[in-house]
Amino acid sequence: PVPGRPACPRRRASRRAAPAPPFRPLIGAMPLYEEKLISPLAVRFTQEHIKTLFRDRHVVEDTANQIEARPGAGDYDIILHAPFPTIEIIRWSAPGMRDSDRHWFTLDNRRLYCLQRAAAKHWPKRVAAVVEILYADPGAVRRKYDSTTFGCTTTVSHSCKEVALFRWDWRNEVANAKFVAPQAVPEDDQKAWEVVLTDDQKASTDALADVPGTIASDEEDSLVARAYEALRLAEEAGQNAAGGQKAAPLATASGPSTAAPSDEDEDSDGHASSSLGDRSPRSEGRRGSAAALVPSPAPAPAAAARRR
Repeated sequence: PVPGRPACPRRRASRRAAPAPPFRPLIGAMPLYEEKLISPLAVRFTQEHIKTLFRDRHVVEDTANQIEARPGAGDYDIILHAPFPTIEIIRWSAPGMRDSDRHWFTLDNRRLYCLQRAAAKHWPKRVAAVVEILYADPGAVRRKYDSTTFGCTTTVSHSCKEVALFRWDWRNEVANAKFVAPQAVPEDDQKAWEVVLTDDQKASTDALADVPGTIASDEEDSLVARAYEALRLAEEAGQNAAGGQKAAPLATASGPSTAAPSDEDEDSDGHASSSLGDRSPRSEGRRGSAAALVPSPAPAPAAAARRR
């Protein structure tokens, strides 16, 4: 500052340290995902092709064979236990569909292929897999979506630049199962179809089955409801700390619960990166939390090694 001249008020204000958010302890550890059960045959792909390898060089077919079948619960005879993290799904209407024509989609395409192959192998058993629900998407799904079959099928190839080895369609796979196991009772086959169609038509998270061993929450005590309630309390706390001054409203959860690259994000294939997609074995760092809804000066913890 010039001697004898008062410092610029704007400059003085910029030098003031920003007060620490008084509400961070309220929502720091609140998750913004929810695990549910769904038939993997009721989930759709978002991309036209998948590769034969994960990014960590694990073979997709070998990984599918490593999936275990464990005792089911409720309407399901089997619950799949996979050697990779649970896939994330979102209720979405693909381009070319009516907005009311929504289905369950995922960007974890290779992992979905593994789950569908395992489920088809156990047909006509009613098979479920644990999934994580995405409540909103900032546009990643639409940017990545390039399916020509509305996500019903996908092709498998070494690279998008090579000819596809085959097209995967679980419907053809279970149709062939009738010739492999002709003793299967038609009634059992009908029950398996009913489970798939019912899961596909479930339009909300609450309609999906709960994971065994977890406590079902009602609407007022759901994870999302508690997250928004914590945000409301945080805003009020910020207003009180400001001495009655109105605080800026906090952003609501508009994005997915994790921020990992998609299973098709590889430079060799030129796919755009996304905030959703295939990840490595589960770690605490991959789960979203309500703390991500407010700015934090501290850098995010390093992610664990990922299966890509």
